[in-house]
Amino acid sequence: YLGHPKNAVESSRLIYLEVMHMISFPQCFAVVSRKASMSTVDNMLIYDGECPYCSLAAKALERIDTVGALSWYDSAAQQFLDAQFDTTPFAMFLVDIEEKQVYAGRSAAEELAKRAGTPHLVSSLVRDNYTQIAEVVGLASGRGREPDNVHSVYRLTSEAELVYDPLVTSSQHQSAVP
Repeated sequence: YLGHPKNAVESSRLIYLEVMHMISFPQCFAVVSRKASMSTVDNMLIYDGECPYCSLAAKALERIDTVGALSWYDSAAQQFLDAQFDTTPFAMFLVDIEEKQVYAGRSAAEELAKRAGTPHLVSSLVRDNYTQIAEVVGLASGRGREPDNVHSVYRLTSEAELVYDPLVTSSQHQSAVP
């Protein structure tokens, strides 16, 4: 594939191919994290657990020892979001406990693409077309609701940091279920 996609559908196809590559060749997919150890989950992804595309991407990420993933619908995710935002915005979130950052929406998608080592084209497509891609994925998955308008990088609050460990524990229990 050469050139820029002409629309959100083409962008979604390109990103889908990248996700399939991550699943097929997890050894090529590495999330960069300072101070990462094999027993520590330094990054948590909160995603739409009812979206099959999002769930596939989350499963690919869970193959990395330092990354956990948890459905937005899980009570631990709800507790974390409420502690971070004083509400539970519906969006994708990447929590980096070492950097004490919470990436939301467009920022989370772009950060994941960058950390995955995907070509710059993919991360820029994610950033520039996030809204349209989210709409296409929502339609394809039958989501029935739009993500909330949160797309920034936020400093991890002390309240949210206190409930990070239960978030990790829940993700480990969720991934243990077949």
